[in-house]
Amino acid sequence: MCGRFNVIDDPITQSIMELLGIKFEVTTNDNVCPSELVSTLSLSNGKITQINSNWGIKPDWANKLLINAQSETVAQKKTFKQAFLSHRCLIPLSGWYEWLSNDQGKKQKYLFSNDEQVFYMAAIMFQKQSEPEVNLALDLFGEPLEKTQPNKQFVSLTTRANHQCQPIHSRMPLIIPKERIRQWLDSENEQAVELLHAELPSINITKVKS
Repeated sequence: MCGRFNVIDDPITQSIMELLGIKFEVTTNDNVCPSELVSTLSLSNGKITQINSNWGIKPDWANKLLINAQSETVAQKKTFKQAFLSHRCLIPLSGWYEWLSNDQGKKQKYLFSNDEQVFYMAAIMFQKQSEPEVNLALDLFGEPLEKTQPNKQFVSLTTRANHQCQPIHSRMPLIIPKERIRQWLDSENEQAVELLHAELPSINITKVKS
């Protein structure tokens, strides 16, 4: 969980502009996969800004890409602790997907969304190791968003599923309430730990036709 999600440029861009007063550029993608470049929100010099980051890390000891960390242990585990303390970020998304096998062994795909069509998924950010600082992110016109932007990676956080999602999957993304975005992003705010246990939002669940 959660290994795929989708983003829709509008209302995400419009919602962030109205909520945070910043320009945010994202390209619609109904199947965002691990390792892909994703538009994220981060705090830099006290200002919320866009940073584009690849989904997943691969530590030396890992034999596969790590894309998720559990919210219950992220503040204690060696791999994630420092990033949680100092480099929290958010992934604006429109929804995420899960699959459930039926009695015939066929998998049904489900989309989890909300009425506002925007979630803010909790994540932690890492600097890519042993690679030059290059910018891979382009805007809608094919121009670099920021030529000196560091090459970053992120791991999304999961939590126990709420009663709506539980019948399909035991885990779901940790969703940060929009009114507490700065609290989550601010590395000096110790109250961010409280958000690891944030109240889970109401979810709309839709079957996706194969």
